[in-house]
Amino acid sequence: NLHDHLYFFKDGRRFLWSSERTGFRHLYLYDIEGRLIRPLTQGEWQVEALCGVDEARGIVYFTATEKSPMERHLYRVFLDGTGLTRISREEGWHAITFSPTFDSYLDLFSNIVTPPRLSLHRADGERLAYIEENVVAELAEYGLQPVEFLTVPAEDGTPLPAMMIKPKGFDPRRRYPVIVYVYGGPRAQVVVNRWGGDRFLWHQLMAERGFLIFSLDNRGSWGRGKAWEAKIHRRLGYWELKDQLAGVAYVKSLPYVDPERIGIWGWSYGGYMTLMALFTAPDVFRTGIAVAPVTDWRNYDTHYTERYLERPQENPEGYRLSSPITYAAHAKVRFLLVHGMADDNVHFQDTVQLVDALIRARRPFDLMIYPGKKHGISGTDARIHLFTMMTDYFLRHLAAPKDAGS
Repeated sequence: NLHDHLYFFKDGRRFLWSSERTGFRHLYLYDIEGRLIRPLTQGEWQVEALCGVDEARGIVYFTATEKSPMERHLYRVFLDGTGLTRISREEGWHAITFSPTFDSYLDLFSNIVTPPRLSLHRADGERLAYIEENVVAELAEYGLQPVEFLTVPAEDGTPLPAMMIKPKGFDPRRRYPVIVYVYGGPRAQVVVNRWGGDRFLWHQLMAERGFLIFSLDNRGSWGRGKAWEAKIHRRLGYWELKDQLAGVAYVKSLPYVDPERIGIWGWSYGGYMTLMALFTAPDVFRTGIAVAPVTDWRNYDTHYTERYLERPQENPEGYRLSSPITYAAHAKVRFLLVHGMADDNVHFQDTVQLVDALIRARRPFDLMIYPGKKHGISGTDARIHLFTMMTDYFLRHLAAPKDAGS
């Protein structure tokens, strides 16, 4: 994995560098000839960002997953490898910027119930002032449903992190429809103690409409070491989906879930995963929504694709098996396909190729395109249209909750 954890000391004799040599990214001190002096951090967690080196005091500051892979915290360690200390105190996600003198830092913080806020701290973590407290009083009026973090076993017993939002007015005697939100790709996490923005608020809306929301981080995602991420090497969409289906099996086992009304949706890699789920596990889901999905990895950025699948001529079968188009004829349920026509990340060509395959296979689907919109389908009008359409689509295909006895 690429990183920018490189720091040369002013004496010209040493430098800092990070490595995944142990299976987790950690900081190492080297002499200028490249000989290892000592590791500065170690353990089954990973360094995320090098925030700075206070040479005068002999301290290295960095953010890491030591407390939890679902959070990011600020730490310090001395250059002799001692004194590892967590500085940030509030549970959640911290992004840090230090002053040039390392006497203070700015902390951009959020968690699952706290929108981003910016504060000024002393180097020891004491808060001096809020730069922007971002108290959103209106949120209290919405009565947001609590988010439950849990662990679900994979098929082989590997614990998988997951999260759930139960419907408003939850009654365990009823059976609710489920919306599975998936991303599933490398270098990203969904199950995090961080503010989720508009998608989180839309999930809250759907919980208010009577849906249970479920998400899971499969192997191949970020934050849990090299072996966890490398599981997907040379074949995308296989191990990720196996883990996602283990999560769905868990959800279906809950007495308050209607196993016949499970929907799935995702964006970008999540849209890709949605298609793989609908096409290769067609009896599991009632419907789905795939936004801006990759359908043919030969179309995607080489710097991203080839590090996981290698080059097409070296792994043609991996590319074929990793494409939803390969399985399009297996689709059984109607689903919604969404794409911006000016998408310069996942090209609109991917959707065109899939549509062609679906038509030839005579499979049912719905399509919405956004002229002039890129990968994020941004803009107030487009966003309102998109999420209103998604709301209506799930309501129409999954309907309202029903009593357990009905």
